[in-house]
Amino acid sequence: TRHYIDDMLQQEKMSLVGTMVNTIIHDFKNPFTLISLGAQMLRSRHDDPKTARICDNIEAQVQRMVEMANEVGEFSKGKQNLQLAEVDLAELCEKFREMNEPFFQRDNVVIEMRSTPVTVMGEENKLLRVMQNLVGNAIEAFPADANGQVQIYVHDRGDHAEIIISDNGKGIPEEIRHNLFTPFVTYGKSGGTGLGTAIVKSIIDAHQGSIEFETATGAGTTFTIALPKAG
Repeated sequence: TRHYIDDMLQQEKMSLVGTMVNTIIHDFKNPFTLISLGAQMLRSRHDDPKTARICDNIEAQVQRMVEMANEVGEFSKGKQNLQLAEVDLAELCEKFREMNEPFFQRDNVVIEMRSTPVTVMGEENKLLRVMQNLVGNAIEAFPADANGQVQIYVHDRGDHAEIIISDNGKGIPEEIRHNLFTPFVTYGKSGGTGLGTAIVKSIIDAHQGSIEFETATGAGTTFTIALPKAG
């Protein structure tokens, strides 16, 4: 009976999340359009490479916000719709770095990347979302007075591709380790929704991959993601 009640409460929560996300997308449609138009206008008036790069990043971030909201909406319905294409994980990592470099500098976080070219069948934006969630969680967990370090490695393991994301943070609290990928599980984050790692797991599952983690209190956390290679 307890499990039945928990399942019903979970379904109600996810339904509310879906309704909320649909409202957010509807309300934000006009502001997002205006931001994109502003970036396009700025680019047309200043054709130097620096301005073009900034405008490209503005539009990419707007699109990223829309896709993040859509992914939460999909997750609330219990599905992940993939638009599959070949994705080079080394190029994916570089794109992730370019999109987030200003935030890394602001938060005083050192990002180390080492990537072996390896191609998987997947959806680029959703795989970027996986990296964003895991790296974002690590950054938020760093103490304010500490210099955080995150390592992102991509390996070709022959029969599969592997992404390793490690940090030197405090480690995942013992209280949530056993259900880290369960929706609405969060700890110590005032603005946390508890959906980040659950969405990560659903995206990896949709790609027919796997995700595992190792963590220790005061010694950081390492996530290991395995994805089938293309072809």
